[in-house]
Amino acid sequence: MYRLRPRMLPAVLTVLSVVGWNILAESLELATLWIVPYFSLILLFAWVRFYFHIDSDVLKYRIEWFGKPLLKVDVAPEEIKKLSFKRASWKNKAAVVKRKRGLPIRLVVLEDEAGYDRLIAFGEEHGIPIRKSRDYKILEKWY
Repeated sequence: MYRLRPRMLPAVLTVLSVVGWNILAESLELATLWIVPYFSLILLFAWVRFYFHIDSDVLKYRIEWFGKPLLKVDVAPEEIKKLSFKRASWKNKAAVVKRKRGLPIRLVVLEDEAGYDRLIAFGEEHGIPIRKSRDYKILEKWY
């Protein structure tokens, strides 16, 4: 099982904390009414975790909150239109599982880099079209 590290969630939570604190600090009345629920909501989102697992015949994507599943998606090879691999930032790889029906699954910043190689092997094994961007090929070559 591969764990995904969300890059934007911590940044968004930090910005919301700072902006929220500045807005609430302007008025003492607003601060007393909204500060506890506002920061409680931010803390609750801090415990969201994303997981991805590759079995021999299915891809499993799971979102958990405090260890309890919020969303479970099992994708069979027949449901996959194509696998796209691209560069997410300077040195990070990303993959997008485009499905025939439903929303695509973005796999950005897997904690274990071997997950991308395993996903490519899964696609080749099941005859799924694989597209690699030029930048991704550079990352494969050097990192």
